[in-house]
Amino acid sequence: MRNKIICIVVFMLLLLSSTAAVVGWNLKQDQKQNDINKPLEREYGEYGDAPEGTNHIAYPATGVMGAFPTCMGCGPAGWIQHTNFGAWFGPGFDFEMEGNAGWCPGGFPLYDQDEGFQDGDAGLLMPQPFTIDATMNVVPVAGWAGTGLGNPGQIAVWGANVDIWVHNTMPGHPEYFPAYVNVLMDWNQNGAWGDPGEHVLVDFVIPPLFIGPLSVLVPPNFVIGPNSGYVWSRFSITEYPVGLNWFGEGFFEDGETEDYLLLVNQTTETGWYYKPAYANYAPQGMPDFNQTQDTWKSIVDGGNGIANTAAIADDIQVVPVGGAVSPGAVVVAPGPNCALNTNPAGDDVSKWAFCGPVAVANCFWWFDSKFDDPTGYPGDGVDGYALVQKYGVSDDHLKTNVPPLIQDLAIKMNTTTKGTTNITDMKNAIQTWLINKGLSPVFTVNKYNAPNFSFIEDEIERCQDVILLLGFYNDTSKLVDQQQMLFSTNDNLQPQNWWDYQSFIPSVNKLDAINITLVSNGPPCDVQINVYNAIGGQAIGTAIMNPGALAAPTWVQFHFPSTIPLNIGSTYYFDVREVPGPDINHYEWFYFSGYNNYPPGQGWMNGLLFNYDWAFRTEYYPETSRLKGHFVTCAGVNSNLSKIAISDPEQNIQNPNGNHNDAANVSHDIYTIGYGSPLPSLPYQWW
Repeated sequence: MRNKIICIVVFMLLLLSSTAAVVGWNLKQDQKQNDINKPLEREYGEYGDAPEGTNHIAYPATGVMGAFPTCMGCGPAGWIQHTNFGAWFGPGFDFEMEGNAGWCPGGFPLYDQDEGFQDGDAGLLMPQPFTIDATMNVVPVAGWAGTGLGNPGQIAVWGANVDIWVHNTMPGHPEYFPAYVNVLMDWNQNGAWGDPGEHVLVDFVIPPLFIGPLSVLVPPNFVIGPNSGYVWSRFSITEYPVGLNWFGEGFFEDGETEDYLLLVNQTTETGWYYKPAYANYAPQGMPDFNQTQDTWKSIVDGGNGIANTAAIADDIQVVPVGGAVSPGAVVVAPGPNCALNTNPAGDDVSKWAFCGPVAVANCFWWFDSKFDDPTGYPGDGVDGYALVQKYGVSDDHLKTNVPPLIQDLAIKMNTTTKGTTNITDMKNAIQTWLINKGLSPVFTVNKYNAPNFSFIEDEIERCQDVILLLGFYNDTSKLVDQQQMLFSTNDNLQPQNWWDYQSFIPSVNKLDAINITLVSNGPPCDVQINVYNAIGGQAIGTAIMNPGALAAPTWVQFHFPSTIPLNIGSTYYFDVREVPGPDINHYEWFYFSGYNNYPPGQGWMNGLLFNYDWAFRTEYYPETSRLKGHFVTCAGVNSNLSKIAISDPEQNIQNPNGNHNDAANVSHDIYTIGYGSPLPSLPYQWW
């Protein structure tokens, strides 16, 4: 049997009751509709249900708050409100005193307390909606199974992908009037409607006395948004049109609004290769176990560089209280019982710590399923392969066996004593595990530092299990070191070196850019800055660019291709010249005609020392620091589109629903690969 490889790689990438249904009101034909800008003066109305307000989460997977126009009493948006005289969705409707069946503004949870209350008034026919329960898990609405709208970029066809029951007998007696249906979808999942493409059905006319599925009227189909996952939708029927790019709010004399949380299926883009599924114990391919359970945490420094927290119980003090510690480094580890017992003190914070053991557990479970009984099922009591064992439960592939498996791996990888997983500890623990299981002749373990993406593609597609250690770095902007920012007079640039130049003395050991103030006095051309460590010497760095047409004095940044190392306190020089020759007018460089405005250095004009200083500033990138590492397991790859799918121990973006200790419930989160360094100060071989 050919050896199987578990590949550990390091690379940089760069979280109640409702009121009775009312079917009509006696409305005189000459009664006028209310002003949309004024709320209707009724005690009861019909409102929306989508979440709105501070700390009212719309999407648990990302933590995005809801800003949908639902609640009268909280904001940040307005709200939608109807009375009703004959237009609604489904078999009936409810009146309420506030949004979300009166739970606004303090609800969320509870979610979906109108259409989701199971009193028979919901109009949605397809797809079957979801809701958010009290523990912030996305689950199907009671009485529904929960189904997908379709795939990203797919055409949603009315009657095939989506439909809703419409009732229009407005205003409840002759003469009957047409109604208008509008549908909104939060495709970008930012917690609000109104972005381009989110108003998917605009003022679709419902004829008088029509009762039936909206699809019968053949409304225009629409394109499903670009993102997989859950989206909040709003279906509204009103007595007058609302216009294009509606945000979902307004006051209406008639109609109803129903809001639903719908699922956009995981993408089915061509070119994907996913780890094979095994019907016995890994029916969705690579498992997607979570570290966000129990108290699998460590305490880390919050940024002040001092360990503030004293460990209690069996927790382990990694850095003594009061000791110096790198920002973000571990202060207290959870100890052998795997549970953190200590509360953080000072600016220290607790963070999830078991991503490494979880990533390995995914791999072990997948391989164990591959080589175990192909006709098996969780709970069958059969353990035909030694890679995964049972821990006090009746079967090794029960979801209740996942936490003790992860804890066993965490102990063996020293995660419980160090509070984090060292990649060498991980490799050693896997090798020891394989030896103890008698499987070392079958598997090999390799570690690679910064492999390129094509190598990762090949390994995944060769059916190897690949664990990635992602590095997260601080995103820094350039800082100013030396500067003379004033200017009052300008002089024409020349094509010669050492004609117009400035000296400076750095207080940092690097230079990444120089800014100067220019203005055009002719057609654009290339301008070059050279940096020297001695007058008349060779350039130690060069930047060249075309500043374009500059009608007014403008600061222009010249960024050097690579960082120029400097000696703090030494004198350096830079000159500025136009590249073409012979000399014609292109640009003028500004200086300040006040005596010695930059005491550490001096300026030269036309090759001669003068008592003024040119307008300039030197800039550098501060040292980039690694904030943290995070282990993930590769679940699939798309070579055509340069995308990768991962089982993330913490995020479940594609599918935040359900228990992820169940190998049948996965979220293979998809990311596009970017080439080159995520930060200019990092090496360019990363991806």
